[in-house]
Amino acid sequence: MNPTRNKPLFFVLSGILLLQLILIFFSTDFYGGADNISHYRIARYAWKYPPLFLDLWGKPVYTAFVFPFALFGIQAARLFNAIAGLAAVFFTIRAMRAMGEKDNLITIAFIAFSPVYFLVMQSCLTEVLFSLVLMLSFWMFFEEKYCRAALVLSFLPFVRSEGYIFFPLFATALALAREYRAIPLLAAGSLFYTLAGYPHFRDWLWVIHHWPYAMDNSLYGSGSLFHFVRQSPEIFGVPFLLFLITGLIAKTKRPFRPMRTFGIL
Repeated sequence: MNPTRNKPLFFVLSGILLLQLILIFFSTDFYGGADNISHYRIARYAWKYPPLFLDLWGKPVYTAFVFPFALFGIQAARLFNAIAGLAAVFFTIRAMRAMGEKDNLITIAFIAFSPVYFLVMQSCLTEVLFSLVLMLSFWMFFEEKYCRAALVLSFLPFVRSEGYIFFPLFATALALAREYRAIPLLAAGSLFYTLAGYPHFRDWLWVIHHWPYAMDNSLYGSGSLFHFVRQSPEIFGVPFLLFLITGLIAKTKRPFRPMRTFGIL
């Protein structure tokens, strides 16, 4: 890592952290509602009631990371999210560099100041840690640290349940890179928590049997398929969407460049 090249990056991230600190410790309200409070309370009392470390609704990986902060109150727990969010930005920049793409400060702005992400960074919700784990695994992949990337990604479903969606995509990427030995490591996170939870639940399939989201008559999994498309201006912000569309058009006009660096094609 080049310290000189990263000086502007660290300077900007420090400024955003300072802004988040002001908002966290001087605001009288925060984003997230009841879920925000529930995640904090699970982490806060997990040390006293260890089974809470296995609570699938609370998300075991999130609880494990945030509980030392939560011991000092909800403001400290919110601080964890601010740090995790900026770490996610940092690894996004590192992943771009590993891919041979140019990075600039506008990338940081699009991530850190996206309307919803900016607010979630001040909460106790799990989306921010999810983005950090995802970008960390992507960076490791593009740095050709394939086994580490698969190992990190394997814990993603225990940060947010939809993490399983990335498994077939990541397995395909590993197969294209001819890194077949890394693919079984995608099961490491599930195996770890299966073993960790067995003494308490006495059930080898407790991860399945204690799945917190009902499939019938449930809010989860319902609604329009295009919900997030329609809400994208509020989620990402109009400037980001304009640049995204422009970038996609520009990319389609450029000749395809095989990713020989990563052993693909």
